[in-house]
Amino acid sequence: MPQSSQSLAITGTLLVVEDDPEVRSLLTDALLSPGHAVRTAGSAEAALGILEQTPPDLVLTDVHVGAMSGVELCAAIKADPRWACDERRQVNRHSGVGADLVRGLRTLDDVRAIIRYHHERWDGSGYPDGLRGEFPLGTRIMAVGDVYDAVRTAGPYKPPLSLPKTLDVLAAETDRGACVVTAFREVLRVRPELGADGGPSGSEPSA
Repeated sequence: MPQSSQSLAITGTLLVVEDDPEVRSLLTDALLSPGHAVRTAGSAEAALGILEQTPPDLVLTDVHVGAMSGVELCAAIKADPRWACDERRQVNRHSGVGADLVRGLRTLDDVRAIIRYHHERWDGSGYPDGLRGEFPLGTRIMAVGDVYDAVRTAGPYKPPLSLPKTLDVLAAETDRGACVVTAFREVLRVRPELGADGGPSGSEPSA
């Protein structure tokens, strides 16, 4: 029988950081209803104290939460190797979790491997399984698209890479055999407007 949406729900422990008591209460009520465990803090400083005791699965913070901002709180969390390592472990689970979620859906049988393995690397440094060597073509195509989007899109702490630097990263990180990256370069040569989106395009890739 198909699994219900309730049985597929993924619950966890959440920390809500909000200095407005009413907003904090509303967020807590909304997050408790799906079955999450919720802890709250009225300031970034209080949140750091809670993190020292029992790190949650996810922190939800407002930007303006007193003397220390939510941005500064996030920076402090990322700077602490204990929390950064735990955060990385959680992030590294997503491809395996995604593949498990589509297990049993026959129309997606052919893409389960792509979902699971698109963060694997030739040298075994990828995740979730640390595989080495050759990977299916579909997985390599997905990996190129995923890395391209990540490095060409501006983030809170990083500017986008230029197109030439992006292509260097793709060749080094995703496609040692160069087959997919070579094809991708040709697409950008024929359609240079595709490479102009998401950041400075630099020079057009050579043929």
